[in-house]
Amino acid sequence: MGQLYTCPMHPEIRQDSPGNCPICGMPLEPRTATVELGLAVCFGIVHRHGGTIDFHGEPGSGTTFRVRLPFARNSDQRVKESPLHG
Repeated sequence: MGQLYTCPMHPEIRQDSPGNCPICGMPLEPRTATVELGLAVCFGIVHRHGGTIDFHGEPGSGTTFRVRLPFARNSDQRVKESPLHG
């Protein structure tokens, strides 16, 4: 069996050649545990904090990600309320 390619944002998308995701248009990447788990973990953390992840990329030239998180005026309060800090 040859190399599989998948979308980091939609790991259910799999094909046997490079291309773009039919759902979001993001370039497909060679399937590895790092791609599937790393981006999924990041997306979950950013989403829980009310943020977004944007991307831009083309096959063969890499992908650039932009993470946006909301501004908190009282950062001590936000950390205490965060599910990541119990």
